Amino acid sequence: MPEPVTRPESTRSAALPKPLLWAWVLLAALFAFALSAHEWAGYEVGLAAFALAAVVLCFLDERASVVLFIGCSALDAYGFITHVPFSLSVARVTVVAVVAGAAVRWPLSKPRPRLDLRALSLWDIGVLMFLAGAALSVPLTYSMPLSLVGILHLAFLVGAYFLLSRAARAEEGRADIYDATIAAGTLSALVALGQTFVTGFPLEVLRATESVADATSAVRASAFFDNPNTMALLLVLSTLFAIERVWTTRRPAMRWAYIAAAVLALAGIGVSYSRAALVGIVFGGLALGMLLIRHGRGRLAFAAVLALVLALMLAIPGVDTRAESIVDFQSDASAMDRVYLAQVSLEMFADRPLTGVGIQAFREAYPDYEDSRVTIDPVTDGHQMPLSVPAEVGVLGLIAEVMLFGGLLYLLVQSLRAGHEPLAPAGLAAMAAITVMTLFNTFVFFESMWIAAALVGEESKSARN
Repeated sequence: MPEPVTRPESTRSAALPKPLLWAWVLLAALFAFALSAHEWAGYEVGLAAFALAAVVLCFLDERASVVLFIGCSALDAYGFITHVPFSLSVARVTVVAVVAGAAVRWPLSKPRPRLDLRALSLWDIGVLMFLAGAALSVPLTYSMPLSLVGILHLAFLVGAYFLLSRAARAEEGRADIYDATIAAGTLSALVALGQTFVTGFPLEVLRATESVADATSAVRASAFFDNPNTMALLLVLSTLFAIERVWTTRRPAMRWAYIAAAVLALAGIGVSYSRAALVGIVFGGLALGMLLIRHGRGRLAFAAVLALVLALMLAIPGVDTRAESIVDFQSDASAMDRVYLAQVSLEMFADRPLTGVGIQAFREAYPDYEDSRVTIDPVTDGHQMPLSVPAEVGVLGLIAEVMLFGGLLYLLVQSLRAGHEPLAPAGLAAMAAITVMTLFNTFVFFESMWIAAALVGEESKSARN
């Protein structure tokens, strides 16, 4: 194995600050509660109590809010407190509390942090331009209720993006982001493996069976998530973050712990049968190897290990067939659905280039653009991001996508060519993976995407300085 990059480790003290410690305790209790009590009649009331405790911690401490934002999002389908009058989950309560807590703490801080618009990077501006496009899409939306909820959710996610980006400036903040993501990914992977291999496992698979070939069906594990692809996105981040930790940690025991976390996450991706994640882990893994290892032989060794890992994942029954279907545009219905819905997205954008059909309103606009060849039912989004974003929010969304892709490409090239050592190589690699994965799914409202985006946002400021 190539020698690990020698970087100073975090100087975090053995005793965590009390709010941060309580945040970790709360997350552990929340996951145990979801696993053991999800069929209890008072489950939603219990979730509300957890959400209230999370709100208090988010108002008390920034580091606690970072950990809770990441951890609570992994509960997904098992985190809903109510669906009336609209869906309210622990994760949604937490994202609001994260931003509200930061807003409350800001005027009380001494010295008070200054708001300097000149400090915004090109990446930050791209994120804000996307938010502006989404806001402008609301007045002429196909569905005012969906778009109002969508713009509120998106606004708080963008607020959380800036909070996580600021946290990533400090080594302890990056450690919080990495550790929370790895912990959430490890727990999710363990549950996914339990769903796949343990008879009578206490947590059901919400989308139990799906065809992976003409005559083959497989259980697609999803852990606490409604959609296996959503879980797989988190596991891609968890894998890449754990691999970076393997390279940077000096303690052998921790190195083996991170290796175990990466292996579990990869196994979880395998039993999710997520094609997007398979592609993402290839691109993300290659990017991370190039960023962590600076000499040719080491990179070749890393590529060989990555190839071996992929071969092991493909050995899981049905995964090889799923991988082959990624570019099967003749017989695989799902692959063709992406093509057809991309064409629908283009039609929507052509009809409404300035505002789009409205943030989160693709599903309401689709009947006017329905393609009889599409097999997905119901159609809730464009099944990909590059074209569905401008379809929903118009030309500002398209400009934002170009800016963000260009900014990421610049950072990757600069880090590889100029010998610049990025603050968070796994963050850049994760965003590279997500960029490819957007060809398969829409991740606008997935917290995992905003975690990677925040690390890249801070990296863009570091590279500029």
